[in-house]
Amino acid sequence: MKRIIIFVGIVIAAISIAETNPPSVYFTSILGQLKISSEEGYLIIGDMWASNLPQSASGGKIIFSKGGSGLYEFKWTTGTGEPPNTEMKISQAVDLKTGQHEGMPTITEPGDYSLDFFVEDRKFCTFPFKVSKLDSFIFTEGAWSDWGYLTYPDADPNRELSWKIWLRNYSAEPKKEVKVFVEIVRDKDKKLICSANPNVTWTLQREWERFQFDMMNPPGHPSGEEYTKAKYLLESDGSYTLTMKIGGNIYGTWKFNVKGGKPEYVGRALRGKTDPLTFVEGGGTAFWYEKQK
Repeated sequence: MKRIIIFVGIVIAAISIAETNPPSVYFTSILGQLKISSEEGYLIIGDMWASNLPQSASGGKIIFSKGGSGLYEFKWTTGTGEPPNTEMKISQAVDLKTGQHEGMPTITEPGDYSLDFFVEDRKFCTFPFKVSKLDSFIFTEGAWSDWGYLTYPDADPNRELSWKIWLRNYSAEPKKEVKVFVEIVRDKDKKLICSANPNVTWTLQREWERFQFDMMNPPGHPSGEEYTKAKYLLESDGSYTLTMKIGGNIYGTWKFNVKGGKPEYVGRALRGKTDPLTFVEGGGTAFWYEKQK
């Protein structure tokens, strides 16, 4: 009888964990591995990482759709990784109309598109985006322009703080050289906490690319250190504002709170409080925030 009770307890615990942490795809994987080339319109979906997949899962599929109508199917199989994280190895696309394998499908028509992720025939993540055209060039629009994340290695507050975000050059020109300004200010007293080096020149391509801005202490910081350890931000609870300028023009602002010595998750990044299909997975080391509208 004791063995039965223990077994039932394990099953209930497993179910509880699954309900608390449904499967998700790391947001940085989606933004980084979904690519459409600006010149030819080639669609490329690279290997991604997922969290909390069912232990019984060995693979699944991704449906690429336009206006809700499926165009291509990509199979995926589980690769390396340790629970709760699993690599998703993506296979070649199959045209859903012809059933033929496509090496690199081409996407040239503007409109609303989406990726839908399935495991064991159940959809567990969806990513909507748009495709636009400028002259003859193809551009993707969506979360790349609005979302960025604060991070510090292993979520250790004694490690250096950085801000990561996707940027691109929306132009017929293949690239653009820019200066980028990033700063974090504490709202209650407008104190500058840290900023990125404003003298670095960055090269933006037509396709989205992730950039990392290492945060630096203001001159005369009591620590005497050049780069900002996360603890210097996290030592004071309250609200903060991160501001970005590109070429001297405001690109966006991001609001966030620090509570109990940690950045707070909000909105779609708040686990268990948002639709699991659109949950922004950061894995505990990426603190995602959406640009203020």
